[in-house]
Amino acid sequence: MLKSLVIFLFCVTSSSLAIAAPDRIASGTVGTDEILLELLKGEESRIVAVSHFAEDPRYSFISAVPKSIRGRVGGNIENLLLQKPDLVFIASYTAASIAEQLKAAKVKVHVQKSFGSFRDIKENIHEVGRLIGKTKESNALVSDMETKVSAALKKQTACARKPSFLQYVASDFLPGKGTIIDDVGEIAGYHNVLRDIDWQGWTQISQEILVQQKPDVILASAADAANKDEFLKKLREHAAWQKMDAVKEGRVIFVPDRLLYTVSQHATELVTFLIENRPCSVRKN
Repeated sequence: MLKSLVIFLFCVTSSSLAIAAPDRIASGTVGTDEILLELLKGEESRIVAVSHFAEDPRYSFISAVPKSIRGRVGGNIENLLLQKPDLVFIASYTAASIAEQLKAAKVKVHVQKSFGSFRDIKENIHEVGRLIGKTKESNALVSDMETKVSAALKKQTACARKPSFLQYVASDFLPGKGTIIDDVGEIAGYHNVLRDIDWQGWTQISQEILVQQKPDVILASAADAANKDEFLKKLREHAAWQKMDAVKEGRVIFVPDRLLYTVSQHATELVTFLIENRPCSVRKN
């Protein structure tokens, strides 16, 4: 009798856990849009909303959002609530008002907080997998990422030393340690010059410090200018950037926005892109 009761309780508990997996999931960031659509292939009906940038090819790798996903997460929370989500993914950089409104409506919200390294991205994928009942699929996705990076590194040309880089950002909030581009750059065989001054996170740099930097190459978003000549013209008119040999000699690597700022499995493609475009030592000073 006792044995039968234990078996019954185990079955009921297991069934409850299976049912507990959310089936009305919403995503408020492009990163989780991309992760969810990969992990839920064949089960896209479990997603009720994606971010309003999901279909923008400048920022997203999603070729087409399934027609079954009608909701969009953006400024209008009322429209999202109409989709009756049982789990909403947002990020630490999402507007605080969105999280507050969702919690006030008693919607379960998961906030992803870490985006400072390739490892963080893999952990975020595992986390999404656990929360939606797709642990096996998330493990496979992370394993595939690691395999792709290993394959890319095997094809990497040997350099006497790592070429150094500095990322251009119009606001002068430049990435140092603890940022995706810094970590992925190191993996791809580059060196972020701001590491040499222990630059942390995305921090605004003064012109006095900026003018002292001597990168081998400049990394820039392809959205910063229509073409390389236009971009270099802009930098050569800037008091600090114009002093750099990389600017004087046109050593710029344009990176598509959706690659440069990816926080999903597509970070592997950023590694590959940087490896394929990596120059060996070019510094003369």
